[in-house]
Amino acid sequence: MPSNTPGDSAFTGGLSIVTTRTSRSRFQVTALLIMMAPLCHTTVLKTRPLSRPQLTAMLGRMPFNDLLGLRVVRVYQDGITMEMDVTPRVHNILGTLHGGATATLIDAAVGVAIIGHFGGQRQTTTVDMKLNYLRPVAAGKVRARSRFIKMGKTLVVSSCEVKDAHGHLIATALVTYMLI
Repeated sequence: MPSNTPGDSAFTGGLSIVTTRTSRSRFQVTALLIMMAPLCHTTVLKTRPLSRPQLTAMLGRMPFNDLLGLRVVRVYQDGITMEMDVTPRVHNILGTLHGGATATLIDAAVGVAIIGHFGGQRQTTTVDMKLNYLRPVAAGKVRARSRFIKMGKTLVVSSCEVKDAHGHLIATALVTYMLI
């Protein structure tokens, strides 16, 4: 337990507070922490996860995801399922689903799941994506199912599988996001 001598510093919830013997009562320090909490990115947020309609609305505000026609199908406690139509608009030169479209579907499925998990109160960014393309697909729908593997203080590791309309695995990925 730190002493209350002038200049002592206590680290609490992301805030560094200098205390003195006569500076503030515990009540005043607690009140200060409560008032400052919204400014502190390390504050634990007690929020409800976003619903499918809320995630769909959020997804529609991202022009590139909207261009690809990404849709939230289902929300789970550990991730989400998203889908997109495979049309000539997202084909590569061989007439199959472009790898970049597949990567975007995976990235969005993980990122949107994380944002939804934190009730829209945390921002994220992709740190790493290891993606294996397993099978080409030329038409129909593809679905990406993201799953949280490890939810840390600053990093979230997730897996994601993409399957075609027949249930064949077309891609799998391990994705790491940073919580900002």
